[in-house]
Amino acid sequence: MSPPRAPGCLPGRIAVPRWAWAAAWLLALATLLTAVLATLMATRPPTPASTETAAGSAPLRLTNAERRCGGAAVQQVTLPDRPAPAAPGPLLCSYRLADLRPGSAQGLFIPGLAAHARIRLNGVVLRDTLAAMPALPPRSVDRIVLLAIPDTAWQPAGNLLQIDAAGPATLALSSLVLGPQLQLAALQRARVLGLLVGPGLVAAVMGTLGLCMLLLWHQQHDAMHGYFGAATLGWAAHNLWSVLPWRLLPQVPNAVAWTWLYTFFVAMLVIFCVRFADWHWPRFERGVWVLVLATPLVLSAATVVGQLALADGLWRLLLVALATVGVVAVARASLRRPSIDLVLVAASGAVGLALGVHDWWLNLTDAGDNPVYLVPYAGLPFALLVVRLLITRVTQASQQLAHMNTALAQQVALQTSALQTAMDAMRQARDAAEAADQAKTRFLAAASHDLRQPAHALALYMAALRAQPLDSRQADLVQRMSGSLSALERMFNLLLDMSRIDAGALAPAPRAFDAAQLLRRLADEMAPEMEARGLRLALHLPRPATAGGAEALAFSDPVLVERILRNLLANAAKYTVQGGVLLACRQRRAPAGGRHWRIEVWDTGLGIASEHRERIFEAFFQIDNPGRNRALGLGLGLSIVQRLVQLLGLPLTVHSQPGRGSCFMLGLPLAPAGRAGARLPSLPAQLPTGAPPTAVAGMVVALIEDDDDVCAAMQALLHSWGCTLAHGADADALAAHWPGTTARPDALLVDHRLQAGHTGPAEAERLFARWQARVPMLLVTGESDLQALRAAGHSCLAKPVAPALLAHWLATVRQRGQPLRQQARP
Repeated sequence: MSPPRAPGCLPGRIAVPRWAWAAAWLLALATLLTAVLATLMATRPPTPASTETAAGSAPLRLTNAERRCGGAAVQQVTLPDRPAPAAPGPLLCSYRLADLRPGSAQGLFIPGLAAHARIRLNGVVLRDTLAAMPALPPRSVDRIVLLAIPDTAWQPAGNLLQIDAAGPATLALSSLVLGPQLQLAALQRARVLGLLVGPGLVAAVMGTLGLCMLLLWHQQHDAMHGYFGAATLGWAAHNLWSVLPWRLLPQVPNAVAWTWLYTFFVAMLVIFCVRFADWHWPRFERGVWVLVLATPLVLSAATVVGQLALADGLWRLLLVALATVGVVAVARASLRRPSIDLVLVAASGAVGLALGVHDWWLNLTDAGDNPVYLVPYAGLPFALLVVRLLITRVTQASQQLAHMNTALAQQVALQTSALQTAMDAMRQARDAAEAADQAKTRFLAAASHDLRQPAHALALYMAALRAQPLDSRQADLVQRMSGSLSALERMFNLLLDMSRIDAGALAPAPRAFDAAQLLRRLADEMAPEMEARGLRLALHLPRPATAGGAEALAFSDPVLVERILRNLLANAAKYTVQGGVLLACRQRRAPAGGRHWRIEVWDTGLGIASEHRERIFEAFFQIDNPGRNRALGLGLGLSIVQRLVQLLGLPLTVHSQPGRGSCFMLGLPLAPAGRAGARLPSLPAQLPTGAPPTAVAGMVVALIEDDDDVCAAMQALLHSWGCTLAHGADADALAAHWPGTTARPDALLVDHRLQAGHTGPAEAERLFARWQARVPMLLVTGESDLQALRAAGHSCLAKPVAPALLAHWLATVRQRGQPLRQQARP
């Protein structure tokens, strides 16, 4: 048997040598057997005495009697007697014992009277219970009868004792003992002790042990404990049932239930012994359970045919054979694995089996003497030995568990130390990764400015070159260079956007805005490009709620929402060969409840296969572009879209069918009701592109820039437009061109980041202070994040600047006398 599982560690216990345990249990077993033998000796009837002894003080056993049952003839019988009924129904028998000799202080002791009876001596009634008929005969302590005989009932000679016994079906009368009252009382006490008190005490002890074992089984779920606890508790219940002075059930059901309980605890003990011996007999155990369940059926059938007594005897013999299997199993285990515990359990089981055979034979040959059965006493040493063995194993398992806990604690400590070391290494690696990420962010921020400078200069040079008279070959080369520069600018902006989002440098600024106005502007901007590719861009907007009111009042960051929609539209146009794109705005039910605006971008392109639905938002992933065709971009547009919708907390869903197109749906929350009546800041229209307007010719422009290439490129471009440019690295260098306060340039272009830590806006303020007036200023910078600059009130364009935008700004300055603050993408 494997050691039982213990729920925790028990306190340590003092080790006791095995020989001490064996000596203690052998002493207890010897004491118990001595008590049983003493009980048997006490209940042994006295031997027949001579006439002289009978006349003296020794008890006299009476065994010879005349019996007459019903109308039958008188028969000579030897007590104890259990007459067989001649026919079904009540049985009435009369016993006569003659020639009794008188004595002083005498009494009559009947160890077993299983009948209602009227007892008379010379006509004097000593006991009369016949009026209890037709109730069941008495049992247990009521069968043990002690009667006092008054001296007046005796005659000098010819004394006659007559016992009229009756039973509803059967009756039994043990031998009689006639003698002094005190000695007969001692015999009565011994018989009560052997039949009632002893089994009752044993049942109480076994019942307590059984409950404890069942509690242990409930806590540890060990089948060994469960079987033994059920067997011990059933054994105790059977003992108590046997000594109760009343029947729990009517006569026949009571006998059937009593034998079934006997079968149950024997079966549980046998299964326990088989498992205790490590015999794996699943079929045998199932057969034992079938035997338990079949007991009431077999005995009930025997009752119907009138053979209950025979069936009960044979059934008990079968249980003796079954118990033999359990004893043999434990004995075999003790021989294979010598152990004092196994030897003691096998020995106690063998003693219990021998007592069971004895009781079976005694019950088979009993004629009504109400004998003392020994099986109830056999359970006590067996239960004590097994409980001691199980508790010892639980203690050993607990001690082993304590050692395992100690070893586990040491192992956990070692692993914790190793884990702490690994976590320290991971923390260092994380810090290094964060430092590298911050360094990357700083590098990209610096590279943004440093890389935009030559790109800005190149754009200005090409614009100036385009203004020169060129032949067709030269114009084609310039056009191709402009396309490559535009592609480089788009890719560069995408990479910078990714770095800013990942670094957390992009903070949303949500506000109420008109989503319909934003969609209309995006459609106006992108329609010419799609028409050039043979595609049609359709726009569907909701009707305004009121005349002149906002068509789709939403609440989010309009700049980032515009970025998302631009990328979605660009992606739709990129993968659509024929057909077109639909940009729509509808009000629908939100997934979390309520309603929201749903911006939809439909296309009739290639579609997206189901296995690619999740991967399209990965950085640098492109479908059908294994060769990294630069015309199809870098695969960052949808990745930026995914990051932006996560940053804004907006829902984005995709539906697509390969070969038929795709639909991207973006949810925008409705603007709060309290802001519905507020005047919305208008989103400025996109600046037109095309040839430089002639209105800028003759303008005087000042430039604060510390990059010589940019200054030279700007000089060439403005000269081609007919403008005059004065430039310097700071306000002091530029102020030399206008020393007074009356002459000033028409417009001022400044870079943001200058040498020696100076900034363009600060230098411009110095010039304004010298001139005592302000001139229109445009901040042309290589910084990636223009939101802070625009929040400060500056008009900003990011390098490289499209020459057409710069020309339009200059024309606007001349025509309106104020700059147009471009709200381009940051």
